[in-house]
Amino acid sequence: MISVVIPTLNEARTIGEVIDGVQADEILVVDGGSTDGTREIARERGARVIVERRRGYGRAYRTGWAKALGDVVVMIDGDGTYDPEEIPRLISSLGNADLVMGNRFSGMEAGAMTALNRVGNRAFSLLIRWFYRSPIKDSQSGMRAIRREALERLTLTEDGMPLATEMVIQAAKHRLRVVEVPIHYRRRRGEAKLHPFRDGWGILKCILKNKIQR
Repeated sequence: MISVVIPTLNEARTIGEVIDGVQADEILVVDGGSTDGTREIARERGARVIVERRRGYGRAYRTGWAKALGDVVVMIDGDGTYDPEEIPRLISSLGNADLVMGNRFSGMEAGAMTALNRVGNRAFSLLIRWFYRSPIKDSQSGMRAIRREALERLTLTEDGMPLATEMVIQAAKHRLRVVEVPIHYRRRRGEAKLHPFRDGWGILKCILKNKIQR
C-alpha cells in the first residue's frame, strides 16, 4: 500500500493539481491551519485531511506518518514545485533501496531556487557527506519515498525544516540503502515557507548535534 503525505499551509492555489497528479492508495494532507480553503479543496479531491495546529514542516510529517497506513510512504510538498507524476519512478527505485530521494539539481526550472538556498543546500549536503558518509547531493529535497519498516527505525524529533536533514543523517547512521533519482523542480506559486537564515541555522545545528551524539 502506498501512502502519500502532503504538508500544507495556505496552498489553495496548487493543492488541487498536486492531489490530482498523485497515484496512490492513500493521500493524507496534514494542514497547519490554512485560512484560504486549502483543506476544503483537498477534501473535494478525495484526500484525507488531518489538521495539525502545531506549526512546522517536521511536525506535519511526523503527524502524517503516524496516521498513514501504507508500507511505503511518499513525501511531497503541496506548493506545486514537485511533479507528482514522478512518484511512481521513486517507488520503483525502492526495489534496490530503503529510502529514495529526488535530486532537483539535474532538472531545475530557472528561478525555482534562489542562489542563497542553492549555496546553502550544497554546503549542508557536503557536510553530511563528510560527517556521515552519506551519498546524498540534495539533502534538502522534499520529495522522497521510504519503506515503512525503514522509517520506523529512524529517530526523528525535529518539528521544523531540519527534519529533512535529520532523516538523511539518521538513514546514514542506521545504514539504510539510500539512492537519489533526478527529478524536476518548478518555481513556487505563493508564499515561500522557508526562512533561509533561521532555517539554515536550524539545519546546521541539526548536523552538528547528531555528530556529537553519534
